[in-house]
Amino acid sequence: MVTRHRSSRVTQGDQQLLPRLQQLKADHPAWGYRRIWAYLRYRDGFPVNKKRIYRLLQEHRLLACQRRCLRANRTPLVPSPAPNVPTSCGALI
Repeated sequence: MVTRHRSSRVTQGDQQLLPRLQQLKADHPAWGYRRIWAYLRYRDGFPVNKKRIYRLLQEHRLLACQRRCLRANRTPLVPSPAPNVPTSCGALI
């Protein structure tokens, strides 16, 4: 795997952005990278890329935990009727 080095301009921008990200995650721990990106872009007016937000949150372990898909247990309200007389294969009584 090839490692790439970031330019000093990118690391400077990341260092300026990181305290704001940490503050937003402290105020709203359930927010994911998309909502944080939208907040920074449209509320704060900071033009930033979603991938950059995702990378910074991932590097500093600030990503929100993914929700598990919970499914309701479907149980019948009325029990299904049980046969009174055993039936043979295809024979009518």
